[in-house]
Amino acid sequence: MRVLMVEPLGFSGICYYTASLCRALRPLTDDLVLLTARNYELDTTREPYTVRPLLGGMNRNQSKLRRVLDVLWNPFITLRIIRTWKPTVVHFQDSFLPLIEVWSVELAHRLGIDVIYTVHDVERATLLGEPTKGSRLTAWALRRIYHTTDRLIVHSRNSADELHKRFEVDTSRIRQLPLGIQDVHIGNSLPNRAEARGALNIPTDRTVALFFGNLKRTKGLGYLLEALQWVVKRLPDFCLIVAGPPRSDNKTDYVGMVKSLGLENYVRFDMRYIPYREVSYYFIASDFVVLPYQKVYQSAVVSTAYAFGRPVVATKVGGLPEVVEDGRSGYLVDDPTDILSLADKVVLMGCDRAKRNDMEKYVKELALTKYSWDIIAKETRQLYSTVALQYGERQIDG
Repeated sequence: MRVLMVEPLGFSGICYYTASLCRALRPLTDDLVLLTARNYELDTTREPYTVRPLLGGMNRNQSKLRRVLDVLWNPFITLRIIRTWKPTVVHFQDSFLPLIEVWSVELAHRLGIDVIYTVHDVERATLLGEPTKGSRLTAWALRRIYHTTDRLIVHSRNSADELHKRFEVDTSRIRQLPLGIQDVHIGNSLPNRAEARGALNIPTDRTVALFFGNLKRTKGLGYLLEALQWVVKRLPDFCLIVAGPPRSDNKTDYVGMVKSLGLENYVRFDMRYIPYREVSYYFIASDFVVLPYQKVYQSAVVSTAYAFGRPVVATKVGGLPEVVEDGRSGYLVDDPTDILSLADKVVLMGCDRAKRNDMEKYVKELALTKYSWDIIAKETRQLYSTVALQYGERQIDG
């Protein structure tokens, strides 16, 4: 079986996820090619599969107009690779510009290729707020994608339910597979905790929590900052690291908010995109990770935290309750707007070092078992075979 994996972004969590999956899948296939962005973040020479960094539109150093013009060619590039390489299956990893990328999916399907599509976010445009004209067009494109592909992979029951209810996708076409750990960050030259804190200029005697990733409105950082007013009264050695760039649609002044709350000594900001080689320092330097999300389908931050043996404090939204086991791999907050409950869970995690150590051992065990890429890759490969068999039967019947 020849597999063409298509991941158009080429950086950040989706890139790391796809690389981990491809590494585990490669021994189970005859050949595997990853078609990705020209500004691909990882080292292509160290992968056991072929990487074709040909897709455009995702270079953040380009103007928006240039990126839009660049991405228009992606369906034609994808079509050319399919026609010349002739894969058995094309596996798309989500869509970042659905109105363009819907054509890549449809062209692959029209050529008689089996198409698998992993849905990381069912509907991003209206996670919060009222639908706009643009979001309605995006939803139209996503509906076309969801009903064109042979199978859809999701990472939570929440995503499967929304696909079925909102987009009317037959449940028989949806397969739920775990979001594997972000093990691309795990190597032989990782720093220890003292080295990581030294590199980030964080004292070794602080209790450190990490908020990591793009600063979207849906991630609830404002609620967490408000909760810190109560946290620091009970944990005077507490420190929160906020690492990640703000999104253009998020106008909240978090730095000003910290100053107005008098929390300057307790919050450290690194508001930029954290490149691949620096990610490990933030997770190793932290004692635990906080996800005060208001809306989410599933989170690669959780899988990255588990990869480094870090427990999680998270809100009970989307697919988070399916991966954060309350009292075992972290703590869950029932109401994402309940600031006092969030503060209580953060304090509980910060104060009880013995319990936190037990959680660290447990999440490391989860990383090697339930969220192991070996298991996920075998189930993915089995899905390819199932779809190929059914497609063959359709051809014979026709």
